[in-house]
Amino acid sequence: ACGWKSELLILDIKSGKLSAVPGIPDGDKASVAWSPDGTQLAWAGREDPEGKLEGNNLDLWVCDARQGGARNLTGREDYCLAAPTLADVAEVDFNPQLRWHSDSKRLWVQLGWHGETHLATIAARGGSLTFHTKGRRQVRMGNLSDDGRTMVLTVESFTRPAEVHVANIPQLKATNVGAVQLEPMAVSDVNGALMKELDLPAAKSTWVRSADGTRVQLWWLLPGGASAKRKRATILEIHGGPQ
Repeated sequence: ACGWKSELLILDIKSGKLSAVPGIPDGDKASVAWSPDGTQLAWAGREDPEGKLEGNNLDLWVCDARQGGARNLTGREDYCLAAPTLADVAEVDFNPQLRWHSDSKRLWVQLGWHGETHLATIAARGGSLTFHTKGRRQVRMGNLSDDGRTMVLTVESFTRPAEVHVANIPQLKATNVGAVQLEPMAVSDVNGALMKELDLPAAKSTWVRSADGTRVQLWWLLPGGASAKRKRATILEIHGGPQ
């Protein structure tokens, strides 16, 4: 449900009774998901009693499915679950991507950050985000197997359009979760033949300061074979606001 007065409602299929989950703050709510054990709900939302919505991050929230008592798991972080990485070879999707792990103790989220997209987990009881992918690429989450041991995802980079991958997931425990890095294995090669015909320059990351001193990250590409030492005309491709 979207809107600053959104509620979470549970429909009992047998009785037809509709009841609101208690203890839920006002604000936007999206991608609502039941935990596998049926005791908890998770969603992407923002506490926004004034209905302003647009200026706030979408955070990860959880609550008891019957008793309510919503908790914001990522409010201390500066990540937004609706922030995707824009690309020329993929449709932009602002829908938050979150999945419960099979043990109902952790949640997976997909986060866009500085031109990359990565997967992270966080404990349902609270704590810090742990990232399980890294590098200059976009890793987008697909289905997670019922036993929590396998994930289907897509991986793409500046010089490689998205291909379907599969990643094995070790058992996630508090003692090892920080060391778990997914190693996606490609199972498709739809664009392989095309990529062999192309000579694509790799993008480089840098930072600039805007007029008010704010640091802004950007990517830059040189024409094929060009030297970075020579000054040349620049084409800016800017994605706008309003934020």
